[in-house]
Amino acid sequence: MTKPTSSSMKQRHGCLTTYLVLAIIANSATALLYLLGREAIKRSSPQHIPDWAFPVLIAVCLFNLVCAIALFRWKK
Repeated sequence: MTKPTSSSMKQRHGCLTTYLVLAIIANSATALLYLLGREAIKRSSPQHIPDWAFPVLIAVCLFNLVCAIALFRWKK
């Protein structure tokens, strides 16, 4: 069996790369916002936000971040 050359390997499309980079940046910023701006968000919200919601939102952002990084690094 022969190894595929670099010219025959599939490249990731630029739109997908842009989307993944934006997803990485947005999820990082959102997780930091929830972590550092918890009190400001609670004060400015017209509805009561329970205390347990912020760790859940941070965990979801971190999960999305890990998935976006995994997709970005994925090689076929």
